[in-house]
Amino acid sequence: APVMNPQVGSGFSPDYNVDPGVLSSIYIFEPPGGFTATGLEVWVAAASTSKTFGGCDIYASLDNGESYRLVSTIQQGSTMGYIASELQSGATASFYADMLDGARLYSVSQYEADSRQTLCMVGGPTPESIEFLGYERADLESAGRYLVYNLRRGWYGTQDQSHLALSPFVFLDDAIGTSGPLDTALVGSTIRFKILPFNIFGGGRKSLESAKEYLYNVTGKFIDQGERRTYYQNMLPNPAFTGGTTGWQITAIAGWTGGVDTSSQTGMPGTALKTLKFAQTVAGTTNTSSAIVNQTMSVEPGK
Repeated sequence: APVMNPQVGSGFSPDYNVDPGVLSSIYIFEPPGGFTATGLEVWVAAASTSKTFGGCDIYASLDNGESYRLVSTIQQGSTMGYIASELQSGATASFYADMLDGARLYSVSQYEADSRQTLCMVGGPTPESIEFLGYERADLESAGRYLVYNLRRGWYGTQDQSHLALSPFVFLDDAIGTSGPLDTALVGSTIRFKILPFNIFGGGRKSLESAKEYLYNVTGKFIDQGERRTYYQNMLPNPAFTGGTTGWQITAIAGWTGGVDTSSQTGMPGTALKTLKFAQTVAGTTNTSSAIVNQTMSVEPGK
């Protein structure tokens, strides 16, 4: 029999700089102010149908494109798509969502839906035509297409309204790019974005100079919507409230829009400080003003 010399495999060498492909969908919008530190941010949803797409870097410019800085990175495609047919108004309405980039939707319990754990954005392009809504059921009907029903409509000050077929649909999860907190003085100004896709290995980025610019006019439409991420510092005891309610003097406030009683400032003449009244009950006993002194706490937004 002939003698055969064994062949040595050359191995596999992946192309770490493979082209990530192009973005198939981009949507830029403002979220409810309660999900931001200042009440104002601009969010970016982006997805691609390319099999080599791994995510994208979001750059923003506040000086008409003179300079750009990296503001966030999406590590995968956003959970987004389009509604396949017109969505009528009302909680009994339903719609088909055609999802991009293999994005999935999941059904949840009634409690989870009521607590806004399926928060989505539908509509646009104007802020008036955007609706924040939620759902309880999302049934996979065919590849990438979900029947979405048992809806919760008109969240965060938006209108329960009809939306045309092919309107954008974005599930608001962690796969969203953000401008970061913005000063509310920027309402009415234009922010420029550049979005650089990268591949599944984290490479393949094109140059920032060659990237397309996306312009967004900041409206401030949703600044006062939703509970605010509010940070309290140096909370000093102020027991001079009536009605059995323990009060606290707040010496620093950031992004607070509601729940502050400015009529009950006591012992702080000549200051612009505001007062928040609350009662804390533990084991049936209301805490006195000595319960919290010079503490720092934060309150995350409700969904």
